[in-house]
Amino acid sequence: MKAQLRLVGVITRCSDATATRRELPEVLITGSRLLASATLARTARRFSTAHPSKPSPLLSSPSARPPSFSLSASLAARLRGVGCLQVQVPAPAGDRRGLGVLLGRRRMASSSHKPENLPKSEETTAAQPASLPSPRFAYPEYLNIYHAGTGRAIFLSVLKLTTIFVFVFFCIVAAPSYIIANEPLYKTAWVVGCGVIPITYVVYCTSPFVTSIRVRLPPFARGSAEALKRFARGAPPTTPLDVSTLSFIGKPRVSSVTLGELRPVRRRFGLVNYSRDTAAINAKRKWWRFRAVREFNIQTGNDARTKAGWVWRDFAGALEKRNQEKKTTA
Repeated sequence: MKAQLRLVGVITRCSDATATRRELPEVLITGSRLLASATLARTARRFSTAHPSKPSPLLSSPSARPPSFSLSASLAARLRGVGCLQVQVPAPAGDRRGLGVLLGRRRMASSSHKPENLPKSEETTAAQPASLPSPRFAYPEYLNIYHAGTGRAIFLSVLKLTTIFVFVFFCIVAAPSYIIANEPLYKTAWVVGCGVIPITYVVYCTSPFVTSIRVRLPPFARGSAEALKRFARGAPPTTPLDVSTLSFIGKPRVSSVTLGELRPVRRRFGLVNYSRDTAAINAKRKWWRFRAVREFNIQTGNDARTKAGWVWRDFAGALEKRNQEKKTTA
């Protein structure tokens, strides 16, 4: 009786939530057959309990078994969606599997079954494969190997801005007033010099100043300190570097170079110790853009400001050795 009441409730729920008027007779017929199958199973179970040694006459002959039934594809899909065939009716041990198939029970343990009544977010999450954990590295992809100091960079930036304001005041404000007042030429020249000399000196001395250097490490060199040491000692010439300098107004300017492009030199009274060839880069630039930075001032001892400063020492040693080999060969 409990199984019948549960089946009647399931049929009512299916007819209310799923079936249309055309499909309601089909649902009722299917429910009636389910009730008959449940009654047959309950009777067979009682007979097997009372007579364990005798086979059940209700399930022994094919003619005594209840007929199979089928639903349309669309209705069956919606009935599964609302869970109308989840009622489990106990059956004899000898025919438990066949009766389960007859009643249309879902196999909940099937891994290939995809729930149709899940929200889109849950369905998408369930369909996505488990992502592999990302490998952990001891060093970032862009490693800072040289830093001149924050205080120095700020001081030079402020100094450049100050010289620009000095130039504007003396050359654009003061000098025209001297010309209008018919002052002697040497006084006007002194006023113009007070604005031109500071900015020229600061730009000439600070333009090659390097504030920081970053290297892009390959994945195999980021695993441990030993791997990074092996990479630093035998770094290829194509190793990419990001060299940061200060622009005309004190803004950071990053130049992308490779390790093989840098050459140790001595220019500008020792203010420049590394240079590169920028002819090909400048040829591709528009006429109104600033020229690429060609000379650099990488001071010795500033590599100790970073934890990986020893990497730049190894790079600098390799550049010096390569330069000596070229001089010897030439």
